[in-house]
Amino acid sequence: MPNPSINPDAVKENALSLAAALGIELEHAAELLKAHVMVTYDASDPSAAFMAAETRALLGRTLQHVDDPASPAVSVELVIGDALPQSTGTTLWLSVDSHTAVIARERRPGATETRLHPALLFVAACYAAAAVVREVIGDGMPLPRREQIVLNLEALGITEAVAKRTIDLGHAYLAGAGAIGTAFLWVMRWFAVRGSLDIVDFDWVKSRNLNRQLWYGPADIMHRKAERLAALAQDSFPELFLKPRVAQLQDLQDKQSDPQWLRRLIVAVDSRAARRTLQSELPGEVFDASTTDIREIIVHTNRQPTSLACMGCIYPRNAQEDTRGRSIAAALGVTVDDIRRGIIDQAAARLIIARYPERNLAEESLIGEAYDSLFKSLCAQAALRSADQQQVFAPFAFVSALAGALLAIETVRRAGGETVSHNYWRVSPWEPFDIRLQRRIPASAACEICADPVIRQVATQVWGART
Repeated sequence: MPNPSINPDAVKENALSLAAALGIELEHAAELLKAHVMVTYDASDPSAAFMAAETRALLGRTLQHVDDPASPAVSVELVIGDALPQSTGTTLWLSVDSHTAVIARERRPGATETRLHPALLFVAACYAAAAVVREVIGDGMPLPRREQIVLNLEALGITEAVAKRTIDLGHAYLAGAGAIGTAFLWVMRWFAVRGSLDIVDFDWVKSRNLNRQLWYGPADIMHRKAERLAALAQDSFPELFLKPRVAQLQDLQDKQSDPQWLRRLIVAVDSRAARRTLQSELPGEVFDASTTDIREIIVHTNRQPTSLACMGCIYPRNAQEDTRGRSIAAALGVTVDDIRRGIIDQAAARLIIARYPERNLAEESLIGEAYDSLFKSLCAQAALRSADQQQVFAPFAFVSALAGALLAIETVRRAGGETVSHNYWRVSPWEPFDIRLQRRIPASAACEICADPVIRQVATQVWGART
């Protein structure tokens, strides 16, 4: 049956992402994503029911047909827990025990019912959705096809003590209410959290966002992301006050009046340059997650003063970024300096509208949008007038959702007082996560922030006496 949760714009976004990843024609990618899949689970197992609901929701933002009940068209069926397949499609099995989740092509004997923390079950659901999509795509995916994926959920550090602890965020800021930011709050609601969280985003919900930005639906289109996310999520946080801030974080007046400005910053923006800009505000503690199209997730943290890497070290300016910035500027009819500022202001909006009069672009909808986001949108509409159109498209829902989940888990552990030695972790949504890839990266001598002795001195003066 058609999936009502995904609209034509979101469908096209997914097809563009897949076409770019596989190097295939858009029409072929769109056909692949029309596959019928289904999720079957043991209704007597609460964990299986929970994972089924989350997996279906993620698949529903990626594929056009998530069937219930079974139909002859089902090509892949995910069976969770102690249930039997209901279709004739290829079967993938998902089972969990007290510390492990396994996604396999053969049924796993001896799996037991468990009541793992919802955050861990959600991580398993993200990987399950990826496995289903991987099976749908078939041999065209440039990744090895595994007989099974084993996830060591215990390694994520959500012990019983952490799960029961009340996490005091104090006064924190969430920069970005898009795919990662929404997933972050989607997962944080399963922990006991108190304090206040300012949700900072200048952008509007667009129809093309619905393929991967959790919480938002059709009724939220052309409303401010910060306002909608705060309104939609608030009831899930009885002790955490969510305050929408329709602005760029660096423009907030708080830094003029609050001596503890940016004591804790959660970063979910969508560009390298934006992360460097946020780091230059000298936040006391940073929790950050990012995605590299559909392939990879990076989770990073830093706490000032420190000799370890900041976001400027992790996301340095590089030649590819500069080339892309020039390409976007030329395509949109603005300057490279405009691109470096990150989001579109009124003057830039008018230049873009003048360059593309046939697109009927509205000034109010452009102001506050990230240049990267608009570039991707116009690429999708084949509207760009540029000789150099290097296109990087947004990841699938389960990729951003996994990034948001890992960001939430890192925040809960560290804000809750856990000692965690690494400050950097690379994770693939297509392969089992590996804690051997967790690293402790020092500050870079080439970092435009860490290499500046004045900045380091100020950070020490501001945050050196922290408790």
